[in-house]
Amino acid sequence: MFKPADIRALHRQLLRAGSMATWPSPKNKRIVWNKIRAGFDEHRHEQDVDNLKIIVDNASNTVLFLIAAGRHHGVEHQIVKNLTSLHYFRSQYNERPPFYNKKLPPDIRELHNHAYDELDMTLTMLNQSLGLSLRP
Repeated sequence: MFKPADIRALHRQLLRAGSMATWPSPKNKRIVWNKIRAGFDEHRHEQDVDNLKIIVDNASNTVLFLIAAGRHHGVEHQIVKNLTSLHYFRSQYNERPPFYNKKLPPDIRELHNHAYDELDMTLTMLNQSLGLSLRP
């Protein structure tokens, strides 16, 4: 069984690694912190030990990924940077989609409704293959 102190320590490690991965930008740091907080809130009432072990393992892998993103400006750093940019553009898109009007053809409306599906699927596959818990 996992102790609450272990979970808090993991949360702090994720926050530190997220800060390190997005160092020059305070806005990106806030985005990463909000995503970390949302991930912990989502699994707050998890009781199954097997699921908790998987979640903690994925979070530990994510800490290592974020540390690598902070130390080297390679692929890991670009992924974190793109995820924070994606969060910004998605929030802008949700406020007001482009070509927003009531006369939009149904096929174009369908395209706009599923604009981020491929990106979400790519991130899901990345999480599965590397054992991470990155959030869109």
